[in-house]
Amino acid sequence: MSNSSGSKPGLILLPNLLSHEAVFKGAFVEFLRPEILKLQGLFIESMKGGKAFMSLFKEPSLNKATLSYLNEHTKPDELDFLLEPIEQGETWGIVSDAGMPVIADPGSNLILRAHQKGIPVSSYGMTSSILGALQLSGLPGQHFTFEGYLPREEKQRKEMIQKIEAASKKDKSTHLFIETPYRNRDLFQALLQTLHPKTYLSISIELSSPREVVYTKRVEKWKGSSPFGQILDRKTIDQKECQTDEADSTQTCEKHGQEKRPAIFVINAAI
Repeated sequence: MSNSSGSKPGLILLPNLLSHEAVFKGAFVEFLRPEILKLQGLFIESMKGGKAFMSLFKEPSLNKATLSYLNEHTKPDELDFLLEPIEQGETWGIVSDAGMPVIADPGSNLILRAHQKGIPVSSYGMTSSILGALQLSGLPGQHFTFEGYLPREEKQRKEMIQKIEAASKKDKSTHLFIETPYRNRDLFQALLQTLHPKTYLSISIELSSPREVVYTKRVEKWKGSSPFGQILDRKTIDQKECQTDEADSTQTCEKHGQEKRPAIFVINAAI
């Protein structure tokens, strides 16, 4: 489960500079400083990269932070041990040597395990809802495809879901698609009815807002106890009071001053 508030102990996904000579280095450091100061520990891809990242902030207090490896050599049976400090109330970050965690970099296995254990996960500095949903899903980001919007017609939509799931299983890839707010429920039900029970399905709603929610489960677990309907009900507004902009898929409700955003769905049938 994801939580964007940052007020609770948890796991924070942090961006890193692509080059330490970046022209916006100063602004980047000041942007991240508030989150960095919350950390008791940091998962790093390499010791050289981790220390270089921490040195950007020139904060003596960060010398007390624990650095722990999270890379291609991390074994699945080590994940619970790595998450123990967070379960005991600490806040930890994940940082790659450059760029974003998970996106062609390590981190997805730890994030997925955090979801399974109910540990809050957030991504700081998210500017793309698609990449943010992939990061926070905990599903592999080494090979992924954004499918856009699925067909509206029921038969075509089912065929597309089956095609995407087959490709995921064959290519060991992760697939993402987006849906307009007023068709979220229909697509969610179609996914539960069509996908294999063991396929992973992640749903992201209102990313980077205080109401951000990300759930990642196997389809069989979604069928057993789904909070998704409750999440949608929380935002349900009489359609007569709303205007939908097809151009950017937003729904604005003047009476309540609320804006509903699309949900982002992520699936992987290969893990």
